[in-house]
Amino acid sequence: QVRIQETQGELPRGSIPRSVEVILRAEAVESAQAGDKCDFTGSLIVVPDVSQLATPGLLLLMTSVGALPILGAAVLTPISLAGLRAETGSRVTGTEGYETEGIRGLRALGVRELSYKLVFLACYVAPTNPRFGGKELRDEEQTAESIKNQMSVKEWEKVFEMSQDKNLYHNLCTSLFPTIHGNDEVKRGVLLMLFGGVPKTTSEGTSLRGDINVCVVGDPSTAKSQFLK
Repeated sequence: QVRIQETQGELPRGSIPRSVEVILRAEAVESAQAGDKCDFTGSLIVVPDVSQLATPGLLLLMTSVGALPILGAAVLTPISLAGLRAETGSRVTGTEGYETEGIRGLRALGVRELSYKLVFLACYVAPTNPRFGGKELRDEEQTAESIKNQMSVKEWEKVFEMSQDKNLYHNLCTSLFPTIHGNDEVKRGVLLMLFGGVPKTTSEGTSLRGDINVCVVGDPSTAKSQFLK
């Protein structure tokens, strides 16, 4: 089971990436590593959300039919498991993002309303193909000539003009969030995150992404939300 999210290039300005869980089986397991951009072929399914059922005190909210037209039915279906009791233990965490342990079939759920969640069951995983609306992932190293061929003449002239600027690094930092005064170190970190690094592949075949994560910590009203946008 993997979690995928929207790419930064497809997000509207100021939006947070949405994510969905994908279930991989058989030879598709471990075919996608962290940081990869892949196309998943499969079907959208509904599975019981056991993690919420194992957590006491959670409110069960009904989802309207119109919100999920692909299903054509309500997500939550109330059922009654008469005569069954829940088995409690320290291994039942019920925290989102972690596998719930200690669940032994429907017997451990007790008598309560059964909650469901949407997941994607993938039968095939492939790198993103530009012919189907995605961006191509190249295995070979790109040269300056290959990058130039992917750009228009106007874009290439603009990049060449910027390359001749001696204060390019400083100008890039100042042009980023021009309404925020100071915070030069934060701007440099965000700039590095936007440009990205160099992805690598270890001898074991593990892909290491070149992108970094930035955590901004500060007092209230210090423009942290503006950096997020």
